[in-house]
Amino acid sequence: MQGLLTGRYKCVGDIPPYRSRTRHYDSRTNKHSRHGENGCEKLLFETVERIRDIADQSGYSMVELALAWPLAQEGVSCVIAGATKASQVDSNASAARTSLSGNVIRALSEATEELKKALGPNIDMYQGVVNGVDTSRCF
Repeated sequence: MQGLLTGRYKCVGDIPPYRSRTRHYDSRTNKHSRHGENGCEKLLFETVERIRDIADQSGYSMVELALAWPLAQEGVSCVIAGATKASQVDSNASAARTSLSGNVIRALSEATEELKKALGPNIDMYQGVVNGVDTSRCF
């Protein structure tokens, strides 16, 4: 989520338009967005804060949670992690080797459930419903 988990962006207004084109964000406020949905910005930031609380309570970093949690899900064998600095590559590699406890995995699943429901089953974060037509490429 490019900056959200790091705490770089504290509110929607802080996020540059090129970073706020996914279905998480209201397409009416970004001319570069083409998904046609209202987004769930408030819920997104609430969810990130819940994840941050879990990180604080569990002793894991946000990077560790962001990479280790998806890898703990059934059917997931890899994650795509970005980096612009060598230190980020090192952090990502270390985080990918992290094993989360069952309690942390359950807490993360619960903390993100409402956002997952709001976004629905469409896994394409850049396409959605425009003028009543589903424009997603993934179902």
